[in-house]
Amino acid sequence: MAFVLGIDVGSGYSKAVVCEDTTIRSFSVMPSGGDYKEVARTVAKNALSEISLSLNEVAYTVAAGYGAGMVDFADHSLTDISCHAKGVIHLCPTVRTAPPQPWSGWKAGQRSPASPPFRWRRSRTR
Repeated sequence: MAFVLGIDVGSGYSKAVVCEDTTIRSFSVMPSGGDYKEVARTVAKNALSEISLSLNEVAYTVAAGYGAGMVDFADHSLTDISCHAKGVIHLCPTVRTAPPQPWSGWKAGQRSPASPPFRWRRSRTR
């Protein structure tokens, strides 16, 4: 069985999860602080020590989040959006796309088919 390690280094909290195939074996969460490189190592070590593993026994490590670039021992890094998309596909395999959103490259004045009609409201000043 292969163990994989996922690390999310966020601006507020950092998380690590250790999976064996598709089963979560352990996880760790802690405040990120200011040293993202150190917190990534600590949160990974905490998650691994719960199941008596070392970093050398992990087959693959993926980093995501604000401080993903600071995880120097990761094999790969992903954006948060990519991770969200992969999670949705895993939980809902029939999902293939999402309706376009106004912030996803639509030009001003165009309306997404998923969004309700927009009405300007006049602000009142006194």
